[in-house]
Amino acid sequence: SSVVSNAIVVTVNAVPSAPAISAGSATTFCNGVTVTLSSSLTNGNQWYKDGVVIAGATNQTYSANASGTYTCTVSSNGCSSVVSNAIVVTVNAVPSAPAISAGSATTFCNGASVTLSSSLTNGNQWYKDGIIIAGATNQTYSATTSGTYTARVTTNGCQSAVSNSITVTVNTISPVPTITTESLTTLCTGGSAALISSSLSNNQWYKDGVLISGATGQVFTATVNGTYTTKIIVNGCESPGSNAITITVNTTPSKPTISLVSNSLQSSSATGNQWYKDGILIAGAAAQIYSPSANGNYTVIVTINGCSSPSSDGFNYLGTAIPDVDIINNRVKIFPNPVSSKLFIMTSGTIVNQIIRLSDVNGKQLLVLKNTSSKLEINMDKFASGLYILWIDDRKNKIIGKKKIVKQ
Repeated sequence: SSVVSNAIVVTVNAVPSAPAISAGSATTFCNGVTVTLSSSLTNGNQWYKDGVVIAGATNQTYSANASGTYTCTVSSNGCSSVVSNAIVVTVNAVPSAPAISAGSATTFCNGASVTLSSSLTNGNQWYKDGIIIAGATNQTYSATTSGTYTARVTTNGCQSAVSNSITVTVNTISPVPTITTESLTTLCTGGSAALISSSLSNNQWYKDGVLISGATGQVFTATVNGTYTTKIIVNGCESPGSNAITITVNTTPSKPTISLVSNSLQSSSATGNQWYKDGILIAGAAAQIYSPSANGNYTVIVTINGCSSPSSDGFNYLGTAIPDVDIINNRVKIFPNPVSSKLFIMTSGTIVNQIIRLSDVNGKQLLVLKNTSSKLEINMDKFASGLYILWIDDRKNKIIGKKKIVKQ
């Protein structure tokens, strides 16, 4: 028998147990996030994604940032374990930031709104000044308060970046003003009433609901019929209208005329008359016709709806005999008569310092002069040819003499 051959030592290494792998956090997440996968065995690990070796991934842990099915094997002494349990990682895409827009003006008055719209249909969340608006998850949002509005979109739990921002400005509406007046609200032609707003500024006045251009002060002077109100306008926002004040402007009657009818005086106005003698009101003399009981200078004023006319021209009434100047003891001389230009009046004694008046034959007073010297000159050039009456009154306006004057 031969000697023994060389020896061959056979070593049979144990196949390592399959590692158990686990995830350190959620395995479904958004792009840009990772999950750490850990093997139960310290050494010899090899990580796989979807059954394909991940080159260089031999540590006990692996940071997964892509979707896939992850497994691991362990090699020891050249022997590889069976594949570990699998962990499925799902990485969801982050949606693009939405673009938001406004459907109308973003500056408006309290009580109005603006509709903000997102470019993306689903997954919206609206924010005001960076704070979530609870329940505001539709594609549109109706903004009614001041602030800076943005939106984000969330898909599969992944939130987009913040959208562009839109600033909304809501201006306050001023309180309702009140208007008052210290004037009468029923006026005569040419009168006025000062209407005063409770607001010092920013008024806009209206007449019969129509804006009065340029009427923006605290006080408005009303001179015509109408119903007046004001509003306060600040930053384009109008308050409700104020209380209304109605102004009534009554027409001032025309200047009346007096005519002589059957030895009585008649006003040209059928109503509203008040008669005066020598400038003094005659109590109870309010009819169209007045029958004087004494000589004098009579006037009439017409008052309708509280508005008084200008006084009529004076009418020199001669119901009783008035002495002719020629019989006043020759103390008054008037010449030339007839006259074409200058009429001279020479007086003496107590006739000096009397009142000289010139009227037409109808009693209309044309001229009044005070005679302060013994000689008075009247220019007749401005009067038409015809018959005139020159009157002499004493210091108490009592007629003491008259003279017919012929103007050539």
